[in-house]
Amino acid sequence: MLSRLEVVAELRRVIARLERTGSPAAPVRPPVDFERTPSGNYLVRARAPAPTLRPGGLAAALGGRVAGLERVCVLDTETTGLAGGTGTIAFLVGLARVGPDGVAIEQHVCASPAREAEMLGDVLAAVAGSTLLVTFNGRSFDLPLLRTRLVLARRSAAALDAVPHLDVLGTARRLWARPGADCRLVSLEARVLGRPRQDDTPGSEAPAAYAAYLRSGDPRQLAAMVRHNREDLLGTLALAARALHVLDSPFAEAESIGELSGAAALWSATRPRSRRGSSASRAASPR
Repeated sequence: MLSRLEVVAELRRVIARLERTGSPAAPVRPPVDFERTPSGNYLVRARAPAPTLRPGGLAAALGGRVAGLERVCVLDTETTGLAGGTGTIAFLVGLARVGPDGVAIEQHVCASPAREAEMLGDVLAAVAGSTLLVTFNGRSFDLPLLRTRLVLARRSAAALDAVPHLDVLGTARRLWARPGADCRLVSLEARVLGRPRQDDTPGSEAPAAYAAYLRSGDPRQLAAMVRHNREDLLGTLALAARALHVLDSPFAEAESIGELSGAAALWSATRPRSRRGSSASRAASPR
């Protein structure tokens, strides 16, 4: 057994070694490259592996509607405010398009409010030709905001509205809602996918980040928000893939009673009412 003096000496050696080596270095993040576009805005490109998508459960996820999976486009925005309204700008619109070679990510950054119309035009051109638009809470926030901005810019939203839309939040609530657990994207990534985010900048800091960029003119002020937006895109896509796996083969893929019952509820909602039931409903309804 070591004496007290020997223990103290060993502790001193450990402390001295730690002082020499220093604390572990933070992970090195690759720089964010901002490209200038012909419209005078910025574009950031990246690539990522694509998850396996199963089309079998798409009917349940889309409420019985039909859409293809060959050209999926995930959309997510970062804005100057979380309340929406005509004063809120989507200064960063991220798109992740799934192809045979993986996921191609394009993040459109508005260089200034005066160039917003041109950036929105670039986004519409990128979305055109997609067979499915996937968002997380996009039905209530992202898409209404973009439609408002397009109207104010005197541009048509027809290209946006023409693409079938899957909002993963609605499906996630059926499959993974739990008492006392929230259904935020970052929470679902950790709880459902087992992939908690590391050193992520919350989206609530987006307005301050864009204001800092406008003051400085340096797009590197937005690097953290670009990374956050990219994580949102990939997290939304991964959750959509997981949901389609469960809905395609619930007995094989469901990992809990909650997932199984949620899949049953989603599939039941897509079944058309019987003719007899519809007639009875019409007969019972007041004229």
